[in-house]
Amino acid sequence: MFDSLLQYYGLDWCALAFGLMGCHLITLGRREGFLLTIVSCACGLATAMMSGQIGYIFYNAAVIFIMTRGLVGGSRKRAVVALGAE
Repeated sequence: MFDSLLQYYGLDWCALAFGLMGCHLITLGRREGFLLTIVSCACGLATAMMSGQIGYIFYNAAVIFIMTRGLVGGSRKRAVVALGAE
């Protein structure tokens, strides 16, 4: 049982930890959550590539894309609000 804990060099556990922290930060409205979720999906992507799970590879790539849009869109939204406040 303990052999399976580090089968993917701990990347699966990093994906879990960063994913949970990222989701929590996003619910608090913090941009760092998007970055942590991107790191989580990068770990998940590497794990999926090592295990040969094609669907999980596409899922992680899609979530990385969505989180990147959220990160960029959030900064764009703040810039518009800042310009309107002047």
